[in-house]
Amino acid sequence: MKTLPRSLTQLTRLLTAGVAISALALASQAQQKIATINYTNALENYWRTKQANLQLRDSLEDYQKTGRSMQDEYRKANEDYRKLQETANDTAVSAEERDKRKKAADAKLLELKEIEQSLSQLERTATSNLDSQRRRLFLNIDRRLREVISAKAKAGNYTLVLNTAALSANAGPVFLHVAGLDDLTEAVIAELNADAAKGALTDEGKTDEGKPGEKKEEKKEDKK
Repeated sequence: MKTLPRSLTQLTRLLTAGVAISALALASQAQQKIATINYTNALENYWRTKQANLQLRDSLEDYQKTGRSMQDEYRKANEDYRKLQETANDTAVSAEERDKRKKAADAKLLELKEIEQSLSQLERTATSNLDSQRRRLFLNIDRRLREVISAKAKAGNYTLVLNTAALSANAGPVFLHVAGLDDLTEAVIAELNADAAKGALTDEGKTDEGKPGEKKEEKKEDKK
């Protein structure tokens, strides 16, 4: 099985470079109130991003577990096939018995090929489903980030908000130095995490109940 594909954070790095360059061109034409944000930092510290990455990791582990089981099945079938081949050439038994064993070996070989096909199909399915899941999770998270950034920009009367984490087409930073501009990063992170479930901001990103992103409900015991 392949390792976990790119994280949600990595998917954002090239999205805003062109927009940022265009924004600078507009800013040069007139005096405008400009703020900055480190989009990557905000994304990484958003509790729903931690939750999403946990979900992706769990999904991958499920596919890997299935793959390991199929590989064990393949190794056993391969060993059985090897033994059947050896016994099929045993001259100590009758020709009829050798023919019977040869047919059993052929059937086991067919089983091996079917397992190989299933493993290949599993890998294709895992890759496709994980990519789809990642896109879906990212779109929802990105939408929320943009909503908060837009609200902060309007509240502060900012005309432009530049992403200081933006990368150019060759993966270099778009902004080499930014100074004297208001940074909205911390304010945006605080707003994003205002509704964080208990325990969701830990490194593991899990709530007290061990499930990503779920708020723990206190259980009340009935008093007799």
